[in-house]
Amino acid sequence: MPQARVKTLWGSRYEVCSYCKVTTWFYEYPTGEPLGAAVKFNKAGKVVSVFTLGSPVGWGIKGAMTFDPVTNVYTFYPNPIQKSCIGYVALYVRIGQNTMSFYTANGVIYGFALTGPSESVCQ
Repeated sequence: MPQARVKTLWGSRYEVCSYCKVTTWFYEYPTGEPLGAAVKFNKAGKVVSVFTLGSPVGWGIKGAMTFDPVTNVYTFYPNPIQKSCIGYVALYVRIGQNTMSFYTANGVIYGFALTGPSESVCQ
């Protein structure tokens, strides 16, 4: 998906990440903690990953939501691959060429990501 389509669907109320290596937009809730989602683009301006920022309450798939026990992931995906990232663990599954990740820490789900085939699950 190109940047223009993201802007059409999600709006133009985003912050451009000033420290990211590639163009990344942060869509954050307007008040409170910095919670929301980020969209990372490749050099051609196409989406390569979408991931949560912080732990937005009510995000996830039914049965595997933020703050649910990490064991709930195994209900849907009995054999997820595990990768240690800095400060958290990603449990992920490949779906076609893409990857769906559940970010976990201290026994609970705290975030999610969808990444393209060449992207790391650690965001």
